[in-house]
Amino acid sequence: MVMVAPGIAEALLTTAFGLATAIPAVVIYNYFARMVASYKVSVADGSAEVLRLVSRDLDFQYRSLMAAQPAA
Repeated sequence: MVMVAPGIAEALLTTAFGLATAIPAVVIYNYFARMVASYKVSVADGSAEVLRLVSRDLDFQYRSLMAAQPAA
């Protein structure tokens, strides 16, 4: 067994605990970041669909209104 100075042993132990904490934190962060990105895409697709439907409905109403008015 290798003996190291007490200061170095403490630094190595602190590094090991830091890595044991940081690695799962990064994995969890990436998981939630992907979930949020997926949710943003879903919301963007839904809002684009709503805008398309509203635009189509407004265009239909405008054409109906113009067709109903007599020509001047």
